[in-house]
Amino acid sequence: MTGIDHDDGTSLRTAVFERAPDNVLTGRMRPQVPTTGLVSGRVRSTHPLPRSACRLLDSRVLEAALRFLDQDPHPLLLTGLARYRALTDAARQTLATPGRDVVVTLATPYRVTSEHHPEVAVIIDGTEAGTVEFDLDVAFEMGETSLAVRKGAIAAVDCVAGSVTLDLSLAQGERLLHGTRRFPVHQDVDPPIPIPVLPRDL
Repeated sequence: MTGIDHDDGTSLRTAVFERAPDNVLTGRMRPQVPTTGLVSGRVRSTHPLPRSACRLLDSRVLEAALRFLDQDPHPLLLTGLARYRALTDAARQTLATPGRDVVVTLATPYRVTSEHHPEVAVIIDGTEAGTVEFDLDVAFEMGETSLAVRKGAIAAVDCVAGSVTLDLSLAQGERLLHGTRRFPVHQDVDPPIPIPVLPRDL
């Protein structure tokens, strides 16, 4: 398991939407924005904001929200995988026997999820006037997967059949952007992702 299918520039955004530009993705989000807009009622201002200013701020908030998708998907996946008992057992073995590697195969299809609650700050006249809060949900659907465990951490992963799905929504509100795409993973993990092991398990 030494091949790497994804280059260093892989992000959630490129994994799901490839090279779609900002205007294409914000264009997909804009029809889902509530009729009241994003900043109206969420920001404070000493003067009422004209409708044109609110629309401009809404566009800027959508563009900023795309930055949430710039994170590397691999740590999200591998941190979720580290919860599995078989990997905990392998971590315990490799911590007890330095220099030993253990390969774990997870054969049953399974789902790894990751939830985030980012926000965009709205700045007016140099002062933060409020925030727009979002929910970002990421789900990995994985088939048979092999992982190399070394010194209590995931050192390599090999998954032929898999996919990643993301949903970007307003906090507890409208879904703005959705996408899913095949996501096979074949890579060394550097630095390795530690597998949580309780002290009494060692």
